[in-house]
Amino acid sequence: MISLNYIAYAAANNEYHINITNSTGFPLDLTKYTANAVYKKHAFSANSKIFTTNAYANGLLVLAFAANTTTANDIGVYYYTVNINEITSNTTSRIQDGLLTIRGWF
Repeated sequence: MISLNYIAYAAANNEYHINITNSTGFPLDLTKYTANAVYKKHAFSANSKIFTTNAYANGLLVLAFAANTTTANDIGVYYYTVNINEITSNTTSRIQDGLLTIRGWF
């Protein structure tokens, strides 16, 4: 699992790309997986917001949220987590987590 920090801007379209490889270093075919990515005020918060996720056969996982998802009230630091779930075995793996800082346009 990787821990990375991202910066986003309130009222702007934000998109992040994650390249996922298998144990031999080749791109993981993500068409056999579902992805779940959320961000919340702290790791154990019950309230969370969801990233839109798009997974591709070449190991690319795209996380995004649209400009209308965040507002000036959302400015601050959040904890995010990205999981993938293998469809046939129903096995979940945490891929990445870290801090998401949402800034305003000043």
